[in-house]
Amino acid sequence: MINRSLAPLLLDAIAYSPATALLGPRQDRTGSGADIDLLLSLPNGNQWAIEIKRSLAPKVASGFHEACADLRPTKRYVVYPGTERYRLATDIEAISLEELASELTGS
Repeated sequence: MINRSLAPLLLDAIAYSPATALLGPRQDRTGSGADIDLLLSLPNGNQWAIEIKRSLAPKVASGFHEACADLRPTKRYVVYPGTERYRLATDIEAISLEELASELTGS
């Protein structure tokens, strides 16, 4: 789960962006059962897959990789409580919640 004081920032960013959030208690599951925490669908057809981690050294679970292989999102992010933005893999970035909100709102 994300820090409760930062959760409104993400919810506001989604609310004021053109994205549609696909989020639910069962998360987004593919046919194989792999899941991601949040899938954002943008008006231009792009999708962002977002995994949320508590660790300052986040690791991406195999289910996230599997879901991304099935869903083929244009961007893949792991939101974590740190401040540095860096690559976890060639197509996955670790990013702070504040920076993701900025990306989403275009600021």
